[in-house]
Amino acid sequence: MIKKKLLLLIALLLSLNDQTEANNVVTISGVVCSDYDVDSVSVLAMKYGMEYLDQLVLQKGSSLIGNTFKIRLSSIEHTMPIVVRYYKRGQRTSTLVGYFIEPGDSIGFIDRRSDKAPYDIVFRGRGSAKLNIKTGITSAFNDLQMSLERDRPSLIVVRNRTDSVGILLRETLKGRRSQLSSDAYQCLLGMILAQTEGRKVNYVYFHSGLLSDTIELSNNVIKKELDSVLHFNNTLAGYFSFGYQNAFWQYKYERLKNNRKRDLQDIYTFFKYSYSGLLRERMVVQLLIDYKDSLTQGCIGDALSFMKDKELRAILKQAAKITPGHKAYNLAFEDIHGKHYRLSDFKDTVVLLDFWFNGCGACTQTVSYIKSIGERFSSDAMKILSVNIDEDIEKWRNGLRSKIYTTDYGINLHPKNIKEIGDIFNIYSCPTIIVIDKKGDIVSISEDPRSDNGRSLGLLLNNLVKK
Repeated sequence: MIKKKLLLLIALLLSLNDQTEANNVVTISGVVCSDYDVDSVSVLAMKYGMEYLDQLVLQKGSSLIGNTFKIRLSSIEHTMPIVVRYYKRGQRTSTLVGYFIEPGDSIGFIDRRSDKAPYDIVFRGRGSAKLNIKTGITSAFNDLQMSLERDRPSLIVVRNRTDSVGILLRETLKGRRSQLSSDAYQCLLGMILAQTEGRKVNYVYFHSGLLSDTIELSNNVIKKELDSVLHFNNTLAGYFSFGYQNAFWQYKYERLKNNRKRDLQDIYTFFKYSYSGLLRERMVVQLLIDYKDSLTQGCIGDALSFMKDKELRAILKQAAKITPGHKAYNLAFEDIHGKHYRLSDFKDTVVLLDFWFNGCGACTQTVSYIKSIGERFSSDAMKILSVNIDEDIEKWRNGLRSKIYTTDYGINLHPKNIKEIGDIFNIYSCPTIIVIDKKGDIVSISEDPRSDNGRSLGLLLNNLVKK
């Protein structure tokens, strides 16, 4: 009798173990439109939504059978952002971003996106509801952005249109709440709230003439609700990105409105004391990665004093190696004709590294500033290296042919090892501008000329050239 009970207990434990394992597995399968020239697919699930360390990323790949694939991810214990990448002969051709998975999801999708139908992607299966809703959120806000760029309305119209879209999306989300887990609902709600506030701020930031309007831009009710969502579950990986983005947009707007220069020490302090726990750690790390210039150099040591998560600490320690004053890593490049370069080839010259990728709208906005710099300084005094980070060489060539990402004043280059760009310089978004002095030391990272019409960058380069 005892032996029989023991066997039953063992069987029960094994069953529970199998069930736990199944709950921690996510299956993603798909049908890729024949218009895509693709032979394989990979899925990246990223802890904290960050790619900065290999141990933060779970990546699985699959070759296409016909135009279908199936990928199984194990050990998924919490909500995680994912990136789906398409490849042809080892070169990345397209990326699907902005989605997230939960333990136990079994998701299939049909991807029929095209230039005329950029959101024609449908998800099915367990866990798919949140992804279809997310596609709708992205589509609605991008359509709004296009209408604002087309009409260039007054600030009151910008505010009213954006708030109306946000209200409609929130009501739609509430109607589908029964299809979502609590985590997924809160994450999608946070996306809507952050986009509602952030789109207004970002639009006005790049159209500063609207600041003459006296209307209050922000909606305090939305801001309060967003703050509540952010603290709903302090550990959810999907939450930090939209909170970070919205907080930074709001900060930039307030600075611009008051005609004050950007002060990264100020926003670092804001993040440090406005948030807590893992949420604070993630937001601070993202800030220090995005703006590794002289204003934040002393912040890394301070952040390490309260940073508890060992992986986030490792990211900061890596970032500390590439702060201003450190020697720039001797990257290897080649130009469009196959000629090889090293960063050390430009010693005794001030170097401006301008990183971009094909399809980066923000990169096209910095071209006029780069051109102005090229006109101002001789090629003997300063070198502009226009560095493309597309894995697909043909996309780089297409970007050069478009003539919207580069100028005639720069040397157009492609890294010999794309992975070094992320691993060494922590560059995962563009445009990113890095300035290196004549001694080969990093002077400034993530210098954005759009923030003050290029004045700070021009002054920095002028001082370096004179030395």
